[in-house]
Amino acid sequence: MKKKIGVKTIKKKDIIYPSPRNPRLATLSAKDSSVIALAKSIQKNDLQYPPIVLALPNGKYEAIDGDRRLVAVFDILHWDEVEATVWEIDNDLELFYLKLATNWDRQDFSSMEKGRYLYTIAVEEVAKDGLNIDEVWSQRTLRHEYIRRIADNLAKSKSMVSRNIGLWLSVPRESRNQIAQRQEDVIQGKVTPATAFKVITQGKKLGDVEGVWNAFIPKKGPVKVSVKEIDLLAKKIRSGQIVNTAHVIEFRKQKTIDDWKTLAMTVTREEEVMA
Repeated sequence: MKKKIGVKTIKKKDIIYPSPRNPRLATLSAKDSSVIALAKSIQKNDLQYPPIVLALPNGKYEAIDGDRRLVAVFDILHWDEVEATVWEIDNDLELFYLKLATNWDRQDFSSMEKGRYLYTIAVEEVAKDGLNIDEVWSQRTLRHEYIRRIADNLAKSKSMVSRNIGLWLSVPRESRNQIAQRQEDVIQGKVTPATAFKVITQGKKLGDVEGVWNAFIPKKGPVKVSVKEIDLLAKKIRSGQIVNTAHVIEFRKQKTIDDWKTLAMTVTREEEVMA
């Protein structure tokens, strides 16, 4: 059951943001240009739409909708408190639906991310009925029943729900598990979902996902990685020039002049985010 409590002024220290359960695996960093632009707009025009937060049993609150607004006002504008709309929700499934509904139309919410979150909801729906997701998804009639239920709850078409879940499930299970384990790096804006999948794919080819991931996305320090650079790495792995993680680390440290020329001609956009 969910219940809207109303608008309340809440201290920064009492709000969990960005939410670890945010369905969007997108940049939520104070250094992101879109968040900086949002902060400037709020500074000029004030906060027009209060964030939505979930009241937790321990007296704290978790962001449901408005993570970017909270990063803007707390981490850039340095507000001490904010007015937020408070909800009480007594189960995770209701929370998942509300989070997805409030984020669905965001421009930076990709179909892959929607599919990932829709599948999370499907797992919860199936578990609620005491069933196994793999068994349900292997039976066409039963699978479509759950897709219909999810679509009705979100007021979306069955074809849209089915298409987005199918996109997520087209990613090999091992890769889906790997991205889930590294979700925090994606949420913090160190790497985009698309680049994360590419890094994981190359790591699997070399049998060392963790080593390759750390070579591109270190735990500390600046992160600078482009999709084109990963594509160049893939080419070298296919040709046998790179056969282990040590080669990847060396590749990151010192490319050949020809490699840099290739990147200079092909890279159209660099992703550079401070950790």
